[in-house]
Amino acid sequence: ATGPQVTAIFNQVYPHWILPCDIPGADQLRIQVDVTLSADGRITRGPTLVNAQNTSVYRAASEGALRALRQAAPFDVPSNFTGGQYRPTFNTERACANR
Repeated sequence: ATGPQVTAIFNQVYPHWILPCDIPGADQLRIQVDVTLSADGRITRGPTLVNAQNTSVYRAASEGALRALRQAAPFDVPSNFTGGQYRPTFNTERACANR
């Protein structure tokens, strides 16, 4: 899949992501996960946090991101999608901007 196709797939997570945007710093996080998708857009491994931070605001944001990722699956994928391992980064500033 091309970069824009992968971006479009993982952009499907944002509408499901409930974030504590009113907590200071909550809109300045990057949540990175490892996830494997099948050719039909199902999650076959993960999601697993990468470089998790041990702060309460990160934990709240990252738990919400993992939940949103699971809720968004199966993803709407392009017809030529073959699946694979991905490491998307979810941006809390973007998620909070849409609230």
